[in-house]
Amino acid sequence: MAYILCSFRAGKIEAQAKKPRFPGLEGLYMGNGWRGILLTAAVILYVRDLVIPGVIVLVAAGLWSLIDMAVRNWRELYARHNTLRLLRQGRWEQALEVAGPLGAGSKLWWQFLGIFLQSGSWDKARQWLEEHEAGEERDFLLAAVLLGQEKPADALRLCPPRPQGPWQTLKAEALFQQGEWKKLLAVLRSSTRGDKLEHDWLRGASYYYLKQYKPAAKLLHQVVERGGADYGNAAQLLDRALARVK
Repeated sequence: MAYILCSFRAGKIEAQAKKPRFPGLEGLYMGNGWRGILLTAAVILYVRDLVIPGVIVLVAAGLWSLIDMAVRNWRELYARHNTLRLLRQGRWEQALEVAGPLGAGSKLWWQFLGIFLQSGSWDKARQWLEEHEAGEERDFLLAAVLLGQEKPADALRLCPPRPQGPWQTLKAEALFQQGEWKKLLAVLRSSTRGDKLEHDWLRGASYYYLKQYKPAAKLLHQVVERGGADYGNAAQLLDRALARVK
C-alpha cells in the first residue's frame, strides 16, 4: 500500500503509516511569475554552459520560493508543525483541533488515518475512509477496519472475487472471524504469497477447530517456534492438539 502498511498478527490488525516527505506542506505553495522567469533564465544559462551562474540563479529562485511561502503562510505552517508534533506524541485528538479541516487523501490526512488504525480507533478510521473515494488502498483499509469492528461479512463484500496477496490474507481473516474453517483452508490452499507465519496460524487454528489435530499440531508448532509463545493462543491450541493426538 502507498501510505499505510497494514498486516495481521494472530488475527490482530497491525498498521504503520509511512512518513511522507513534507507531510504538512501540500497546498501551501503558490506560483509567481517572476520566479518563473528566474527558473527559465537558469535553464538558459545551463544550456549555454554557464553552469555556475545558472546554479546561482536556480538557488536564488528556490530560496525566494521558500521565504515567500513561509511569510505568506506562517500561521498555517505553524499550525501544521504543532499538528505533527502532537501526532508524534500520540495526542491525535488535540492534533485534530489544531489541524482544522483536512482534505481527504492529503498526506496529513493519511498520517491521521494511520494513527487511528494503530490505536484501534475503528469508528473514526471508518468515518474517514468512507469519506474518501473508492480505490484499492482505500477499500483494503476499510475492509481491515471492518474486521477491527468484528464485521467480517461487510469486509468480505469489499474483497475481490479471486483475492491475491494482502487481499487473500484479509479474506482468510474474515472467514476466521466467521468460523468458516473449511472455506478459510480453501482460500489459503493456493497461497504462494503473503505472510506465511500468519497463514500457518490461521490454517493451524482452523484444523484444530475442525478436530483435525495432527495437521493442526504440525502447523501450530511451526508458529510457536517462529512467532513465539505469545503469538495469539497458538501455544495453548498446540498443547491441546498434542494432547488429543496422543
